[in-house]
Amino acid sequence: MLFLSCCDSSEDKTTQATYASSSHAHEEDYSTTKKADFVKSAPAITEPHDEIMVETEKANSEPADVRVIELAAAVGYSSLGVDVDNTDDGKPIIKEVAPAGAAAAWNMNNPDNQILPFDAILGVNGEDVQGAALPEQLEFTGGKITLRLKRPTERTVVLKRPGALGLTVNYKKRSASPWVASIEEGLLANFNKENPDGAIAVGDRLLSVNDRSGDTLLLLKALKEAEHLTLKFLHYSP
Repeated sequence: MLFLSCCDSSEDKTTQATYASSSHAHEEDYSTTKKADFVKSAPAITEPHDEIMVETEKANSEPADVRVIELAAAVGYSSLGVDVDNTDDGKPIIKEVAPAGAAAAWNMNNPDNQILPFDAILGVNGEDVQGAALPEQLEFTGGKITLRLKRPTERTVVLKRPGALGLTVNYKKRSASPWVASIEEGLLANFNKENPDGAIAVGDRLLSVNDRSGDTLLLLKALKEAEHLTLKFLHYSP
């Protein structure tokens, strides 16, 4: 059963979809969260910029999927140049890289170590990210920005109804994709127990359902109705 209850369709509302069983009844539930600032942009296609000095460093204690990247400011680049998805409060991710900016210049000069969509932003300039303050944190101060990023890994889950999925996902219109809000007893929890090395966790992003991606409403419709489910997630390790 997909529980949905609808009271507001504005972009500041979070839609929650809970998949408790295989029936088709549903309601929509919106809960208010603080609006994040976004800059709509296309993928990066900028030319390399000689005045951008970039370097990476990795502390010995950092996990393999975490990178620390330092980007130095140059004339014409007043910000990092990324579109941030901060709709999952406290867990901001890169949504897009603007065609001009320090991040795009970094990507052109570092094709094997790019700043990519769905990278999680863990810290800026040595400090943990602070939700709504993040856009201000991404402005150049003192001539450089230091980012601590986590790269997610793709995981595939195959489930077959009947049975409750036990999955709740949240999303907003501005979200890069829905995120896992909770996992209760059901098919997904059973999968996690049987596949601990490929388990799905709260905060992971749902990419596709049966190879369908893009339109969130169509994705959730497939998640609700299909008897055989092949789900692709992006997993963020602890």
